[in-house]
Amino acid sequence: MNRHLSFPLLLAAGVLAVGCSSSRNGGSSSGNVSGSDSGGIDIPDASATSCSPATCAGTCQYGRCFVTLHAAQDNSYGGSDLVIGPTAVYWLEDDGSKSNILRVPAAGGAATTLASSDDYPIGLATDTAHVYWASQGQSADGGYIARAPASGGSPTTIASGVPYPTALATDGANVYWTASACAGASCSGSVLSVPVGGGTPATLASHLGAGTWIFAAGGQLVWTTSDGRVLTVPTSGGTPTQLLYEQTVGVSIVADKQAAYWTNSAGDVMRLPLDGGKPTVLALEQSPVPGVALDETSVYWINSAYASVPGAIGGVLEVPVDGGPLTTIPNPDGGQYEGLAIDETSLYLLLGAGQSTSIVKVTPK
Repeated sequence: MNRHLSFPLLLAAGVLAVGCSSSRNGGSSSGNVSGSDSGGIDIPDASATSCSPATCAGTCQYGRCFVTLHAAQDNSYGGSDLVIGPTAVYWLEDDGSKSNILRVPAAGGAATTLASSDDYPIGLATDTAHVYWASQGQSADGGYIARAPASGGSPTTIASGVPYPTALATDGANVYWTASACAGASCSGSVLSVPVGGGTPATLASHLGAGTWIFAAGGQLVWTTSDGRVLTVPTSGGTPTQLLYEQTVGVSIVADKQAAYWTNSAGDVMRLPLDGGKPTVLALEQSPVPGVALDETSVYWINSAYASVPGAIGGVLEVPVDGGPLTTIPNPDGGQYEGLAIDETSLYLLLGAGQSTSIVKVTPK
């Protein structure tokens, strides 16, 4: 079985400070999502030759080098939560009896198991030295936050007694997570933190909807909730601010120092300044899978909706951070990508095909 987390639809018990709000159609559309035979998507030429077979260790297609870092294993029941560290890629993979945290060097090499658990681990995060994850545990308050050296070594627990963690992030100083606590039919979400070396968890926000995704950037935490809110709070704590209440559930979120970018359950890719303002629709009706990535110029996500676009099924789409035409990075294998991460030069993609998982590196991104 695949232990992907299923988020309940919970009502918020209250929000402390309210910023701007918008309906799903709020903001202006700056993404070019229509107006051409391919639905407004720029598709690279399959015969492009900017990829050199002499220097590509994999296959040259669409002007890019596709390298399989980790081939599909017969004992895999699916993978999730792909993240990138300074020198390696990490992901969760289920083998039918437990979940394993796997590692493969970004430059290529053998995959190794970093840690294994039957305590329902969810969410991975990395810094320069460690990989962090949350486990839901075997009881209502039996969850915990753990870490292991990024190059391999024994895992350690840095926070315990955590009720139902749902998403995880780190900024290298602290680990942050969203949690949901229920008493009978009443549930509420909270955001907590603990130093990366361990300690007593601190509550940064509470009495909110259950968190679905969280991201740390520029001294701020930004997260989405199951009741359609986008919220922020300083990593040092303070009064949470509601940036948006859009009535659609956030699927994934990232941020830089200026804005938050997220995909939602309606299939939209959104942008919103962290200091408030109206949301901008970067792309509509994308049917994204969980996972969105950001660099200085573009937002990236996986789309499974373009049945009429050759090469775009399960491929990666890219849009400028300020809006503009969409570009696809096609999927030549034809399977469904289930996760993505990026570094300065490349995309790293988790490819799911039935009960198996592969990791693919695409250069340039």
